[in-house]
Amino acid sequence: MRKKIYLLHESVDSSMSFAVVGNVEKFAQNKHVCKCWRFCQEHQLKAFLILLDYVDRRKAPGRDGGYSGSGKGRLPSRVFSRLDALPDKVDVVIPCLMPRHIPDIVEESARVGAHTIWFQEKNWTPEFQEKAEVNGLAVVRGCVLKHKKYQGVVKFLRPCYWHGLSCPKVMPKYQR
Repeated sequence: MRKKIYLLHESVDSSMSFAVVGNVEKFAQNKHVCKCWRFCQEHQLKAFLILLDYVDRRKAPGRDGGYSGSGKGRLPSRVFSRLDALPDKVDVVIPCLMPRHIPDIVEESARVGAHTIWFQEKNWTPEFQEKAEVNGLAVVRGCVLKHKKYQGVVKFLRPCYWHGLSCPKVMPKYQR
């Protein structure tokens, strides 16, 4: 059975591979990087989790930096610390970091062969836009979560609901 492809943006669809980039602390606190990662998982998108400050305790015994917490912010079994450590090519890079914490993410995205960088609401800057264009990357601006369908009265309190009023929602098969 072929998987149906859904358009998320003009140049981004569900057949592409995604890299969600964040840091361990924010992931553990169930911040935006964790929510974007869970969005990709819930909607069966091919996605990789990159946590820039992640240290795998299995490979570096006795060193701090790994995280093995529980709950919603629990790390999946496969976490990478760099984009160039990914086993497969990635099409779309989603940085979920504040601009001051994004270390050369645009150049690294171009180096690994990504063709799109999807900046979230608060981490886009004109400098990043210019760097992306110079490196041949398409830029998407806006929250990934605006494609999620929210239920109940609580949806009115979520900014992603309001930003995504006119956006296509993700795969109807997976909507709850």
